[in-house]
Amino acid sequence: MKGYEKLAADIVKHAIIDYRKACLDLRLLTDRGAVMRLTNRAKYERKHNQCLLEIKSIEQFIASPYFGILTSMNPELLLKTLREEKRRYECQRILKSGERPQ
Repeated sequence: MKGYEKLAADIVKHAIIDYRKACLDLRLLTDRGAVMRLTNRAKYERKHNQCLLEIKSIEQFIASPYFGILTSMNPELLLKTLREEKRRYECQRILKSGERPQ
């Protein structure tokens, strides 16, 4: 694999990892953020909005023409898979690249 191909693959891989991490952060914030919601609402909302913004920006990246330049993956299928994973597994844990949910 040439250097630029590896770089492109790493960009896509880390976008997927970052998406899953943002989902996990959002899940943990929702599950364990009750005290923060009550004691520091502004901080809770800021963190919540950061997670949502991260998820949205990665979805926009995957749907962009730039994604198609980096990889031959089907962006619609990837988004569908990530969103289904987010919904079904509620991002309970971050899966390693290539690992399939059980």
